[in-house]
Amino acid sequence: MVKVKGLIDCKDMEIIEQIHSITDSLGSKGFSYAVKPKSKQQNPSIVSNFPQHWKNKYEKLSFHHIDPIMVYAQKSTLPFHWVDVGSKPFLDVRNVRVSKHVIPGVLNGYTIPLHDHMDNVIAFSVWGEKQQLEMMENDKRLNDDVYRRILILHESTLQKYNQCPEDKLQILSARELQVLNLVNRLFECPLRRYCPHC
Repeated sequence: MVKVKGLIDCKDMEIIEQIHSITDSLGSKGFSYAVKPKSKQQNPSIVSNFPQHWKNKYEKLSFHHIDPIMVYAQKSTLPFHWVDVGSKPFLDVRNVRVSKHVIPGVLNGYTIPLHDHMDNVIAFSVWGEKQQLEMMENDKRLNDDVYRRILILHESTLQKYNQCPEDKLQILSARELQVLNLVNRLFECPLRRYCPHC
């Protein structure tokens, strides 16, 4: 997973293969898998095949704070359609609009939002030809299998990137161990030496 503070292509081939499997089943080659903590203090993680100039601008201008796709995904549990109404696609995230339908002649995309148990919003976005997006819009391709695979992708991503390295594990100090021992003694059963169940 790639942090916005250094947005680059993901090198984890297992995650990339899972993403391509999902986008292939949706009939789209363009994708973005974004995980944004709902807490404003943390930066999102994004894996996408957006053009490099877009990635650079997104990172430099901290567009993750105003990205209409992420803002809408945070409020939604239903998939939604969006369009890039700029003169050229991928020029500015501020040209993206959530839309109720496909608009010919501009970049059209579709986002599947999810909300996980760690208070993250996930936005799995695809974009492509008008016909493909109309199919998705009518839910012909959005079935349980697609959602299941996005959930598996997200679960494996969480497992890989939320593991605490051994050198970062919190070890209790001698004083903290003494306090825990004292508290444990305070709550011991007074009949402990006489009662076989304690």
